[in-house]
Amino acid sequence: VVELACIATQGARGVPSHFNTSTAFDAAIFTIMGLGTLAFFAGYAAMAWSLIRRPGPSRLIDVATVAGLVLSIAGGLVGVAMVAVFDGHGIGVGGGSLPLFGWRVAGGDLRVPHFVGIHALQALPAMAWLAERYLRRGRGAVLVVGSAAYLLLFAGVVHLTLAGRSLLDILA
Repeated sequence: VVELACIATQGARGVPSHFNTSTAFDAAIFTIMGLGTLAFFAGYAAMAWSLIRRPGPSRLIDVATVAGLVLSIAGGLVGVAMVAVFDGHGIGVGGGSLPLFGWRVAGGDLRVPHFVGIHALQALPAMAWLAERYLRRGRGAVLVVGSAAYLLLFAGVVHLTLAGRSLLDILA
């Protein structure tokens, strides 16, 4: 909620919310967003640990949630790297942007693996829910294969980005 309030505030002011340190106020907003995000991912780690340690049989949705939390933390760490290591999201020479998302169409863009990673928390439990609801057999296999595929997607976009290549490069 704090991060969304900061983003909305900056949007209402007509200024960028991320990487904006042009005034003391803007820098404070960006710092608050960063600290809130770190607290958010610490909470994710605590939730994953709680689900792992919970007694009794593990439900498929619990396993998917833990996998989603772990990948979401990894995606969050990409966000930390954008700030602490790269001071931005672009890697390599690039121009132009993808409609809707604004991702670079030339050169690497760390927002892609950040997006893929953090949204594992929605994708993997949704996959488990669908498997539990619509499959009689093979539910666990669907989750294992789906989680492995999602992990490979995440690792692939991290590799592609760090190599300074656009997501569109794999389509060309």
